[in-house]
Amino acid sequence: MASKSITFFTNSFPVLSQTFVVEQINGLIELGHAVNIVSIYPGDTNFITDQSITKNGLIKRTRYLLPTTSGNQFFLMAICSIFLQQLRLLLTYPSRVQLIWFSLILLSKRNLKLARDILKIGLITEKKTSADCIIAHFGHIGVIANYLRKSHILEGKLFTVFHGYEISEYKQIKHWKGLYRWLGNTSDLLLPISELWANRLKSYGVPNNKIKVHHMGIDINRFEFENRPLSSTLNILTVARATEKKGLIYALEAIEKCSIPLKYHIVGGGELLELLKSQVKNYKRKDDIVFHGPQTPDFVAKALKNADVFLLPSVTDCKGDMEGIPVSLMEAMASGVLVISTIHSGIPELIDHNESGFLVPEKDSNEIKNRLELLNSTVINSSQIKNNAVSKVNADFNAKDLNIALSSLMNDIP
Repeated sequence: MASKSITFFTNSFPVLSQTFVVEQINGLIELGHAVNIVSIYPGDTNFITDQSITKNGLIKRTRYLLPTTSGNQFFLMAICSIFLQQLRLLLTYPSRVQLIWFSLILLSKRNLKLARDILKIGLITEKKTSADCIIAHFGHIGVIANYLRKSHILEGKLFTVFHGYEISEYKQIKHWKGLYRWLGNTSDLLLPISELWANRLKSYGVPNNKIKVHHMGIDINRFEFENRPLSSTLNILTVARATEKKGLIYALEAIEKCSIPLKYHIVGGGELLELLKSQVKNYKRKDDIVFHGPQTPDFVAKALKNADVFLLPSVTDCKGDMEGIPVSLMEAMASGVLVISTIHSGIPELIDHNESGFLVPEKDSNEIKNRLELLNSTVINSSQIKNNAVSKVNADFNAKDLNIALSSLMNDIP
């Protein structure tokens, strides 16, 4: 496998909620590729000391196009001087007119901040970043990367990973759908993380030969698989931000209806956390529900070791936002924890119902309750399901194997 020079293009770097990007960067470095990062903005300052960031010196590999957030003062200046700047750009960097055009498109979509910052990038960026390949996570970030390629600020073959919200939220689709079609026709490869998103991109008019499903995965070696018998008091765990699409309201309703001994632990923050706490105040099973709030990865690892069931009842929210294929489910399956989730987005591509886990319809607390109670019966061979689950993750969601496959894809594109 030939070594490549690879540029990861991001909106912000690093971002705590996007550890999958960091893990992919580290994985490709460890395969021998020369990797750097170009980011529009700096990311989470509290995350830069994390071992995953420091072990391969990722901050030292990062170049920021806009080291500080631009203010409206710059935007007013840019609008006032746009004709003079356009003349300068055409004389010095003729291709930069692409960014002026892109900014006007963004203005038409009322994306004022991004329009402003794209203009600033075009005006102040002197140095070009060249690599064999560019990887952008999220479709709209790929669109920006492609405009920067057209303007010769970035150079290399472009691969864009499509995850979830950017291709499911109604507002995102309205603003970016046509640009996704343009991206598919003018860049090298789109990499949706599920067959669902692949089919959606095809429906937008992206050619089949420009689409390749590429799963995100986990480092299997970080998880110790244990095939333990289920506890007499079922220990149920959810690790998720308290947002509408995580469906936690239905998990809590199911717990309240259950007739079996159980304890339900919820780990994570989020805007709906206080609302969920209020929901359970009058529950008869309120003492069986524990909200732990945001916790460290070490806390989550320990919670997984003690869990019998990992519950994630994802739903499509009121804005259309959907999951991709949640990494938290993969981690639970790799740890020997039974998983219960929903027939939602790409989740059925990870969980085979009654074989490697359990799937219920969205927003159906009765089915979640029935499934939990069924685990206490002899009908379910939980040991075999756990073995099937870890085999599924090993076969299709092993990050090392997926990084090798990605390397091969980059080599195969002429």
